[in-house]
Amino acid sequence: MFRYSLSEFFWYRRQEEQVETVTYGLCKSIERGRIPIEVYAFYLDFSLDEWEWNRLISTFAPQERERVIRQVRKEDRLLKAASHMLVSVLLGERLGIGYRELVFRRGKYGKPYLDYEYAPSFNLSHSGKLVVCALADLEVGVDVERSDPLDAAVIRTLLGETSPAAIGGLAEPEELQSFYERWTMLESWLKAEGTGLSGDCMLASFNPRCEGQLFRAEASDCDSKPWIIERLSLGLPISEPYVLSVCRRPEERPASEINMLDASSLAQRFCRLI
Repeated sequence: MFRYSLSEFFWYRRQEEQVETVTYGLCKSIERGRIPIEVYAFYLDFSLDEWEWNRLISTFAPQERERVIRQVRKEDRLLKAASHMLVSVLLGERLGIGYRELVFRRGKYGKPYLDYEYAPSFNLSHSGKLVVCALADLEVGVDVERSDPLDAAVIRTLLGETSPAAIGGLAEPEELQSFYERWTMLESWLKAEGTGLSGDCMLASFNPRCEGQLFRAEASDCDSKPWIIERLSLGLPISEPYVLSVCRRPEERPASEINMLDASSLAQRFCRLI
């Protein structure tokens, strides 16, 4: 018989390594100063079997494990698990700390944050089979949407347009792309603000200023500079079309690339944390 559960075993094994690692990680955070935003993506391809996923989920903190298992569909459970693993890996490796020191809390409108000194800000989004996480020194928002077909009339209603559309007719590719670009910009901005879609701004009234390849949206805090919103190209080796936007503070440097993690790499890096 084992004396400890799997999660306890990994936790105890990690303790002797953490004293030096934590100190090193905090020093790196202080010395580093401003760094470019990091954007990571994970695509659910079912390369890990269900037994392996369940083993990983069993090591989650109780409240995080509960958020996973309450999902009805298998795909939703795995996406929720992957989201938690992804943000845990990125924060743990950035700060040089173990999984048990990652204490997540939520703000007034439900936006999660890490309750830890020197912790960077992060934001998660998922759609279809894709999970995206943005990491930044200051507040950040990210939104990804799979470009599923939509009725043209629905799109024009959301955009506040009065021009007629054929009943039951699907939107043309250009109209669909434009809609998802604007939608992800709106959501990334609201998530950076910390309100999400509980905010008062609707798609029809959302008008960020276009400045070349960038967009600027006013901050709710009058003392803050306008947010910068960027549309990023995923360039992923998958057939499904996705649209991605990131909203950041102007003081932050933009992401230089999108880093893709596969299931095996994510699982290995998560296990090193525990």
